[in-house]
This record gives sequence, structure tokens and C-alpha cells, in this order.
Amino acid sequence: MKKKKPEKNLLYFVLGLGRTGLAAIHWLQQQGNTSIMAWDDQPAARAQAQSLGVQVTTQVPWSTVLACVQSPGISPDHPLSLKAVAAGAFIITDFDLFNLHYPNFSTIGITGTNGKSTTAALMHHALQSAGWPTLLGGNIGTPVLSLDPTNMQWGVWELSSYQLELSASLDLDVAVWLNLEPDHLERHKTMEAYKAAKSKIFQGVKWGAVLGVDDPYLNYISKTIHDVPVIPISVKQEVGIYSKDGWLVDTIFANGKRVLCLDDYPRLRGEHNHQNIAAVYAVSRLLGLPVETIAQGIASFPGLQHRQQWVRQIGDIVFINDSKGTNVDATARALACFDDIYWILGGIAKTQGLEALMEYFPKVRHAFLIGEAQESFAKVLDGSVEYTKCGTMNVAVAEAYVHAKLASSKAVVLLSPACASFDQYPNFEVRGDDFCALVQGLEGQLS
Repeated sequence: MKKKKPEKNLLYFVLGLGRTGLAAIHWLQQQGNTSIMAWDDQPAARAQAQSLGVQVTTQVPWSTVLACVQSPGISPDHPLSLKAVAAGAFIITDFDLFNLHYPNFSTIGITGTNGKSTTAALMHHALQSAGWPTLLGGNIGTPVLSLDPTNMQWGVWELSSYQLELSASLDLDVAVWLNLEPDHLERHKTMEAYKAAKSKIFQGVKWGAVLGVDDPYLNYISKTIHDVPVIPISVKQEVGIYSKDGWLVDTIFANGKRVLCLDDYPRLRGEHNHQNIAAVYAVSRLLGLPVETIAQGIASFPGLQHRQQWVRQIGDIVFINDSKGTNVDATARALACFDDIYWILGGIAKTQGLEALMEYFPKVRHAFLIGEAQESFAKVLDGSVEYTKCGTMNVAVAEAYVHAKLASSKAVVLLSPACASFDQYPNFEVRGDDFCALVQGLEGQLS
């Protein structure tokens, strides 16, 4: 699709009417486009679009459709998406519309199986702290078409594999790919398809690419990019920008000098967060920010909700909300950061089993099981970790507090479910909010 602004009064079809789709409709209407049709398989979503004056139908005159604006949650295999492709309509995303309408706006795209939300939020915070007017959007929860770029210079976009798979013309200024683990295979079917979707982040990138080369595939990819500078980041190898002995070392911009003391950032503990810091440092240096400014920005980062979020401390008990730990790889990163753990987990298990976390079991003093995965997880823990079947979050939080109070040393009550939330909650955010609310009410509940 050529870079030109969307044409008014040509027909746009919006497929998927969640936050992204509704934001696209609002934005198209603000641009003066009145010819909009839409569809969502959910009746409630269709009603919201109808309230905006949009015709909601599956009977689409495809020959007159300029583009199908497809929400990331809608698979390319959806029948209406296939019909759009067969008719020759462009499949585009909200990112494509933003990019076409604001071609001079500078963007940083960040992807990865894990860590992309924290890295995107930290990148946004670091730039804002340096006085750079910056927007944050994408998979982190804010559709880019709901953002106002007036008087802004930069956008930091968190990009999921779903968004990348569907996007036609991202043309990022800087692209970051942190890591790669099996995930979303119910959509992509194979790891090769998942890799291909993620790899689209580098299409049209202008200034530079940052890759977490501890993953063998990303290490390979880093050697195939020749049009822009490539900055490797690592927490295991002495290459590019890497962490070692509690320091971030820079061989790209600082001739191998130690540049940041990682112990200065207690809200960003663990190797995974050290990789996030390395990515933000790499992009910031590529953009010309001085080390001192970067350090100040990282130090003032308050952390991100639901991602190893410090909730509260009662006596020697610290409560951590890691509800975003929706797979075992994300949960492994949380377990690695703490000791004396009273672990709340469960929900809808994904393809990789709990067995993958067995190396962390010695750190767990007791596990509290909830949700659909309760019985299967109990079988894995049996004989290795003491556990209690709690069923629901309110029981788990109360039981974890009782057990942690009996500990003779400092204890961490950690919600890191290693599961999706959809058996009991609409999303991981609501699950994390429930945990936080229950924790805040503990003192009145238990003495």
C-alpha cells in the first residue's frame, strides 16, 4: 500500500469491534470518512458500532472497499478477512492508518514473547524524562488511533505477533525484538509462522534494529539485517550491550565500559529486566541520549502494573502482582527474582506444562492453586512442593497470608499464574486488580 493519506468517502470495512476497532471507527469519522461498514462476531460489540452510526453487516460490496481495517484479535482465517483478500481489498491495521496519515512521525516498535510491555513503558518513560514528547500505544492497551500526536515527536509501540502479522506498512524508525518462546500457537499453528509474524517488525525499519541474541533464532536474524545498524543485547554473552556482574556493559557506544549499575534499579530485578534495561539503553544511545540522562530515566521508572508489581508489605511479607505471567516462561522470570515464595498460580494452562518450572520449585515454600488448571498443576507439584487447592483468588490470598505469617524469615506472596485468566476473569488486568484489592484488605480480614 502506497504511503498516502486515507481517502475520504471510499468504503472502509472495520473487522473486529473491540477497543482497536472502535478507535479506528472514531478516527475514520474524525477524518471525514462517512462510508464505513463493520462487523464483529459478538452482538454486544456490534451494538456499540451501530451506536456510532456505522452499518454493521456481513453483506459487504467488496469491489468498492478500499481497505479492511482488521483488529489484531481477528485471525487472517476469518471468513470475512478471506473474502476481503479474494476481492483485492487491502488488509491493514490501525498502525498502518496512523503511519499513512502521519508519515513524518517517528516510531519505535518493540516486540518479544515476554517483556515487551515493560520495555515499551520503560522506553516511553525514559524519553519523556529526557524531555522528548512521546506517545505510548499498541498492545500495551491503548489503540494508536485513540492517541493525539499533536505536538508530539515520538511514538513507542508495543507490537504483538497478531498486530505484526496483519500490518502492511509499519516502517518503524527503530525496531526491537527481545526474545522468542513458544506462544500463541493456537493462532499461528507453528513456530515458523510465529517467527514469520514477529519478523515483520524489521520490514522498512530506517535507523536501527535491537535484538536479544541469547535466543539462537534472533542471533541468526541479527546477522541477516544489513540495511541498518544492528545492536545485539544479551544477559548471557559478552556481545553488543550486555549485563555482567551487576553492570550493563556497552561495547557499541562506550568501548566496552561499564555504564549502568543494575543494582540501582530495584524495581527492575532479574535477568529479564536487565535485558529490558539493555534494550532501552541501546535505543536511547542510538537516538543520541547521554548515559546520565538514560540512567536518571530508568531510576525514576515506577514499574508497570501486573508485571512484578510491588503491591504492599505487611511486616516481613511482600506482596507481588505478576498477573501478566500468563505462560510458564513469564512466570519463570518472576520465580527467578525471589526466594521464600508463597506462590498463587492457576487458570487456563497453555501448551507448555508446569514441569518447565521445576528448577524453581526449591524457592517455593507453598503453592496455592486456583482455576481450571488446579488439578493438573497439583499432580506436577505433588511430592516436590507443598500446595493447597484454593479454587478462587480470595481463598488463595487469605491462605497465602496465613502461611507466610508463620515464616521465620522474610516471605514473598507472588501471584504469577503461568496461565491465561479466561476461566475466571475477562483478562489478566482484572485478575491482577482482584489480587491487589484482596491484598489491600488483608489487615482487616486477618489479625
